[in-house]
Amino acid sequence: MDAPRSGEALRGTVQLYGWVLAESGIQQVIVYVDRNYAATATLGGSRPDVARAYPAFSNGPDSGWAASLDTSKFPAGAHELVVQGTANNGATRDLGAINVSFVKP
Repeated sequence: MDAPRSGEALRGTVQLYGWVLAESGIQQVIVYVDRNYAATATLGGSRPDVARAYPAFSNGPDSGWAASLDTSKFPAGAHELVVQGTANNGATRDLGAINVSFVKP
């Protein structure tokens, strides 16, 4: 997960993004707030940096993911964001887990 960063205070609708690789390809990326489903990410974002770093993965150039999260749907205060990826072969892994706070406008 590239953004947001752990410890950030988030307000309104925020963009989450990062990258994910799997030898079999990626089926989906899901965002959880306090281990409850919050959003499904859009896959296929351009990531030439990942492709250069991991040339053996065929999906490296398009390994980016992005999701929008409306923080107003959750109570103000501390929360855990977890992003989980599922590969085409069914393997599921946490891509990142960070602690953030949601602030009301």
